[in-house]
Amino acid sequence: MHGMNKSTIAEARFKTMLIQLSLSILVIASLIATPTVLHASAATRLVVDNVDLNYYLPKNLVENNAYNTDIIKPKSVLNFEVGQWHARHDQVIQYMRNLAAQSERVSIIEMGTTWEQRPQILVVITSKENQDKLQEIINSRKLTESNDSTNQQLVVWLGYSVHGNEASGTNASMITAYHLAAKQGDAHQKFLQDSIVLIEPSLNPDGYGRFSNWANNNRSTHLSKDVYDREHREDWPGGRTNHYRFDLNRDWLLAQQPESKARLKWYHQFRPHVLGDFHEMGSNSSYFFQPGVPSRQNPLTPDENFELTDSIAKYHAKILDEAGSLYYSKENYDDYYYGKGSTYPDINGSIGILFEQASVRGHLRDTINGPMSFPFAVKNHFLTSLSTLEGAYANKDRLIDYQQRFFDQSKTAARNDNSKAIIVSNDGDPTRMAAFIDILLRHQIKIYALAEPMTINGLKISEGIIIPFNQPQYRLIKSLFETRTQFKDNTFYDVSSWTLPHAFNLPYAMLTRKGLKTNIRGKLIRTSQRNVGVVSGKAKVAYSINWNNYSAAAASNYLLELGINLRVARKAFTTDNLKGKTSFDAGTIVVPVGIQSVSSDTLYALMQKVAERFHLAISAIDSGYAKSGIDIGSDSMGRLKPVRPVLLTGSGTSGYDTGELWHLFDQRLAMNLTQAKITDFSKLALNKYTHLLLANGNYGALTEKNIVDIKSWVKAGGVLIAMKSASQWVSENKIIDVSFVIDEEEKLPAKKSIAYTEMDDNDASVMIGGSIFATDIDITHPLAYGYQRKFLPVFRNHQMIMNPSNNQYATVVRYRKSALLSGYVSDDNLEKISNSAMMIAERKSSGAVILILDNPVFRGFWYGTSRLLINSLFFGTSFKSPNN
Repeated sequence: MHGMNKSTIAEARFKTMLIQLSLSILVIASLIATPTVLHASAATRLVVDNVDLNYYLPKNLVENNAYNTDIIKPKSVLNFEVGQWHARHDQVIQYMRNLAAQSERVSIIEMGTTWEQRPQILVVITSKENQDKLQEIINSRKLTESNDSTNQQLVVWLGYSVHGNEASGTNASMITAYHLAAKQGDAHQKFLQDSIVLIEPSLNPDGYGRFSNWANNNRSTHLSKDVYDREHREDWPGGRTNHYRFDLNRDWLLAQQPESKARLKWYHQFRPHVLGDFHEMGSNSSYFFQPGVPSRQNPLTPDENFELTDSIAKYHAKILDEAGSLYYSKENYDDYYYGKGSTYPDINGSIGILFEQASVRGHLRDTINGPMSFPFAVKNHFLTSLSTLEGAYANKDRLIDYQQRFFDQSKTAARNDNSKAIIVSNDGDPTRMAAFIDILLRHQIKIYALAEPMTINGLKISEGIIIPFNQPQYRLIKSLFETRTQFKDNTFYDVSSWTLPHAFNLPYAMLTRKGLKTNIRGKLIRTSQRNVGVVSGKAKVAYSINWNNYSAAAASNYLLELGINLRVARKAFTTDNLKGKTSFDAGTIVVPVGIQSVSSDTLYALMQKVAERFHLAISAIDSGYAKSGIDIGSDSMGRLKPVRPVLLTGSGTSGYDTGELWHLFDQRLAMNLTQAKITDFSKLALNKYTHLLLANGNYGALTEKNIVDIKSWVKAGGVLIAMKSASQWVSENKIIDVSFVIDEEEKLPAKKSIAYTEMDDNDASVMIGGSIFATDIDITHPLAYGYQRKFLPVFRNHQMIMNPSNNQYATVVRYRKSALLSGYVSDDNLEKISNSAMMIAERKSSGAVILILDNPVFRGFWYGTSRLLINSLFFGTSFKSPNN
């Protein structure tokens, strides 16, 4: 201020204040007009209250009137702007239908329906010329031995919100569809002519429906950004999962749920070159897009896949930089397990790309970066939808060529592989085999019936299938059957193994070049449909059902519910039937004719119905006198009682594990299941139930009185079945005398120092994210009825160690000394698991307590171990205590 008088200085200061005030007013005015700043409290609130469609759309397109004003906008269906509320699933579908009815660029494919009967649709957006010949294009996309990559359209699939409470994706899908349908100009028309864009607006309609209702029901007019507000904290189980609480983003490979089955059908019809998989993550994060962690890519995925993903990633970076959104791209997430939306394409010659937006879980939320609004989250997913299309189109020729070379190279690798095929035995169980075949067929894998019995490396296979390697899906076949135990990186976002025949407990063997014979391949299998069930004739004495058939349990439950008296043979026997002398294993279900309340004719008609409905071969027994073993009237023919199970659910219990159990009861066993809230336990009349099931979870909500009641109920004849962490809770509360190994590491002397930067890797190395282990099962035990071998593969994703029981007869399943079959486990954990218990069953007076340390129904596809649970339901008190 040197050389200026006081009057001049004061005038200068006043002018400066005016300028600053004017700038502040301009900033506020700009926020009101176009709310773009999203990490200031007032600004984000205004974004939600005053957002309109132009907030999302590229500014230059809006200013240049590049959108066809005749095209319907989302607000016309929603009655609010996208982001002001969470659009309901029916509103999203209705908007897409209206758009298709109006625009010649848009059509709708009805993919299927969910458990809750919501429609699954696929929105197809392309030029009118392509729409007119869409079926011809689909036919040209089918996977064959010799696909032609010339003159192909680029196919990009955009899939949103497979986790229903990650809702920004589904809401962004409407803006993406509008943009593609309404945008004008020669360049856009050329893009549509060269490309087919597939939009799946909601991969999980039931979960999304659950969450959108929650978010809207708890939305205040004056929005609360408090993270503890009810709007941001869903009640159990939340909207992440589908109706049966399955994580659909783990089901692409396993195909156990109808949503996945419908999606796979159309995925393989179109075989997209790029698939965008839009998710949400923790609210304090920013935005993630792949390529992800390079060292955690599955080795069956070509390196070029990573390179192409990285090439497209530059377009995401550019568009998010322009929007001022933070992001990261090479941390945390991996591409190892092929059962996710961003990884399944990688083993099918496509480029899968994961997107993760920080979640609002409502409409406005506090984060460490400041308040974040729902429209902001929606906008980021819309922007990366555009960058996916832009990046894919820029790499169009390379992507088309890559997909063709992927399958060409797969066939070359198959020819060079010393193994030429896989033989899988049906293990005497057509039901398990049918379910196994169903998965393979949904992945376009060619399967043939085994033409003649074989013995491979000592394994006798009387009936089964053969899967040749020389086919386009060679890499996927390798993935489903490999038993990898060595890894470049020991950190896994999900499971490290999913060997399919182990999950089904089906014996299998690799057939080498030397062992391959031309005459072993039978007819091509085109369907997983089982043979029609039959009854061998009208029985004089009894009917028998082979318990080895997985459907026998559902059939037995059906008969018990009808009041039919059933017996289980606790010992093997041989007797006469229409085919002559026939042997029956222990565990055979016997239906005596003479002790029923219905006539023999009525019973015969019912058994025929059961055989047809459950695809069973039921034998008629004509003599109660056994040629060997027990007679039909023996005391060793144990009576079966109807099963009345109750499963504790709710806060503290695993939504996944309880849902998988519910699915087993409801869909596989056709059995009524009571799902009681854990908080209602004191209100339950336990004597109504025969079985109490405790899945993985925290049972601290149960009181001392509850525990006393459980003990009394068990002694009176109830069967308590506890799984995973619930097993340890049962042990700690002395309901059974079984101990667990407690890690006493804190009592050890201090260890040497390790660099802080190695902490994450070291922590990951001791985790068991999901591996397969070998166990031995006591096949003489009633809880092992139906098992054909001592060897039983089990899935494990925890670190609990259960000691074998002091009762020498009670440890039904035990880990082998060298237990690892496939997947990652640290040497220290493997040593602890060695010879430990996997399943223990003990009688308590008239009842029983059964502990199953692992989840026997993991993700619905572990048919092999699910029999342990099923047997516990039907035969839970069919075994004795020592000296009884």
